[in-house]
Amino acid sequence: MKIYGIKLIQENEKDKLHYLMNFISKEKSIRISRYRRWEDFQRSLLSDVLIRSMIHRNFGIPNDKLLFKTNEYGKPYLMNSNIYYNISHSGEWVICVMNETSPVGIDIEEVKIIDFSVAKQFMTEKEYNKFEQLDDVTKQNYFYKVWTTKESYIKADGRGMNIPLDIIETNFSKNGNIQVSINALESKCYFNQFKLEKCYLITVCSAFQNLTDKIEIINIDEIVHELKVCTEL
Repeated sequence: MKIYGIKLIQENEKDKLHYLMNFISKEKSIRISRYRRWEDFQRSLLSDVLIRSMIHRNFGIPNDKLLFKTNEYGKPYLMNSNIYYNISHSGEWVICVMNETSPVGIDIEEVKIIDFSVAKQFMTEKEYNKFEQLDDVTKQNYFYKVWTTKESYIKADGRGMNIPLDIIETNFSKNGNIQVSINALESKCYFNQFKLEKCYLITVCSAFQNLTDKIEIINIDEIVHELKVCTEL
């Protein structure tokens, strides 16, 4: 399993980002071009080219041979391949995870001040009762631990938001292990949770215990180089 991350770029690198539009599908290019906010444009494009470039780096598959589809629930996957991947973005970061053993899910969230009332919408009764007993600082940490765990789980599962978050119950042990259960039935998954910088929390979910907490930071020049190389082959 490998995890990669890239930060949103600065204004002086806009030309490089627009150049990368040449390496994505025409349909995706049209969709991305409709974004009005620069940050949304970046997140969507960087998500696409990050996974394309890292698939080539790790597996040697040329960009023009990559065929992406979505399952019945809308989760993207790579056709005719045993490569599993998932993407997430929040704030200034876009990240992806990939492996060859099982479906994976990843979620990154910028830890910031939030409206605590939202917790009742996605926590189970047991989780919310615990949440209510915490002080504000601990509440914030618990909120994001629960949220990213559930998000990574439903993304690994492949059904996404078709699984109601408030039926998934999380359990965080003192030794750092994370378990989830649905309607009291324990799910056979493994999780890893770690921070990026000081204010981002990442949770990874997989059916196999081959998890990592190491993230390789990629810059836009590496992505440009990787896609140019695999296009010229």
